[in-house]
Amino acid sequence: MQLNQLTTKLIDLDTNSSYICILLDNPPKPSKTMSFTQDIELDSDSETFPYPKQVTRSTFLQDLQIDETNPTKSLTDLNSSEFQVDKFLFEHYRYTVLDDLQNELNVLLKELDQELFDLVNDDYFEFIKLGKALDGGEGLIDTLRIDVGKYRKKLVDEDLKLSKSQDHVRQTVDNLQNLKQLQKHASNMLLLDTLMGKFETLLNKTKSTAYIQILKQLTSLYLSIHQLLSSIPATYQFMINKSEHLTMLRHEFKAVLDEYLRNAILNQTDADTATDIVEILGIYSIVGDQSKALEIIKETTAASLDLNKIRSHDT
Repeated sequence: MQLNQLTTKLIDLDTNSSYICILLDNPPKPSKTMSFTQDIELDSDSETFPYPKQVTRSTFLQDLQIDETNPTKSLTDLNSSEFQVDKFLFEHYRYTVLDDLQNELNVLLKELDQELFDLVNDDYFEFIKLGKALDGGEGLIDTLRIDVGKYRKKLVDEDLKLSKSQDHVRQTVDNLQNLKQLQKHASNMLLLDTLMGKFETLLNKTKSTAYIQILKQLTSLYLSIHQLLSSIPATYQFMINKSEHLTMLRHEFKAVLDEYLRNAILNQTDADTATDIVEILGIYSIVGDQSKALEIIKETTAASLDLNKIRSHDT
């Protein structure tokens, strides 16, 4: 496009050559219309002897700032700016004869046209070669389409199988966890039954004689049984069957404690008895029944005072 503008400009200049000659003999005074010379001043002292330059492609590339490595950006920048023909001719070819300048621009324009023609032909021939290379490929494409469809269906089937397997594995893991939980509950229930048997045996021993050591053992078993009860769901049939028995053992244990505390207070004779009272009060604190111990102490102390009064009165 810039070459066409230059050529058109030169043709206009050639048709008005007589006017150019007049201008050379009688140069006009500077005016506002000569915009391309407003910003350029010639220094006669530093001006070298002028030589005409040959029109080359590199001059256009340099002046228009064309980057051959990035043609897309260069084309965008070129379209966004206006090419100033007068300024371009004045800066680069102001000493070149108009006929020579026009001929060289025509030659350069023909070269560009030929290069564009060759480039289009080469691209077209490459396109033809590509079409011939793909000739007969419809059958292959159809075959590939069928194979891809079969493979896709196979993938869908495999994904369905994997989903079923994943659900089966998840259900199996849940069943194993439930089985472990049941196993743990069963072990705790067996241990609970064993501890209840020992607890009942020790309670039967206290019916004849209650010792502080037996009471300590009963307290340890009582706490173990209480801890096991908190880890076993009450919905099991075993727990339902044992609930009444557990309640009976709990009441018997507290009754033994109450009876031992009363006897220890009433029969206070030495330091060992006082030590037993302190230890039995500690057992009440462990089982969480301190209020009952205080009630027994009050009742037993009052009864002991009344008994002492009666004895003193009789004497």
